[in-house]
Amino acid sequence: MLKRFRDFVVVAIAATWISASFSNAILDNTYVGYPREPDSVRHLVMPYSVKGIVVYITPWQMEVISIFRYVLIVSGILMVILIIVNQFFPFRKK
Repeated sequence: MLKRFRDFVVVAIAATWISASFSNAILDNTYVGYPREPDSVRHLVMPYSVKGIVVYITPWQMEVISIFRYVLIVSGILMVILIIVNQFFPFRKK
């Protein structure tokens, strides 16, 4: 029972990390076409470096990017912790 739970947690964390990284990549590809100078009329005032250029995005878009980054960091750390725990405390079949 505990092995199934741990397997489920590993799959859930891996799926979360993969989906967050794909979403972040899609957003980065979208932002390449954004203006390279601030535009206060459209609220494009937050500088964001993407693929070697600086574009300006809205504060809400910057908040979404920061959420994706936190999800990537936390899920990556949890995955490393689970791998280490699995190395020291493996489940053995009876």
